[in-house]
Amino acid sequence: MALEMQQAGFVGLVTDGLVRDSREIRELGLKVWCRGVCPTASRKNGPEILGGSVSIGGTVIRDGDLVIADDDGVVIWPQERIEALLAKAEAKLQQDNARLARLQSQK
Repeated sequence: MALEMQQAGFVGLVTDGLVRDSREIRELGLKVWCRGVCPTASRKNGPEILGGSVSIGGTVIRDGDLVIADDDGVVIWPQERIEALLAKAEAKLQQDNARLARLQSQK
């Protein structure tokens, strides 16, 4: 399934469930954020659907929302708040960089 996703143009997967074959998925280079890993195959209940909305971990994610993921976790920015959240993130980055510069100059 990971290879199919990669061939379809997906660069990552965020799921509220478990994955198996995690080593093989890492070797493919497909980024995955999940609850954990398991040794058994999952049941694929129902058809796959692209688009629309989904609830993961109690958070609803809709088409157009921004999904930001790194080694620390996943954050969802609702589409209608992206500009405001980006401004807040840039202000926080400037604040953090100024603090880091102060700390480094005190060495």
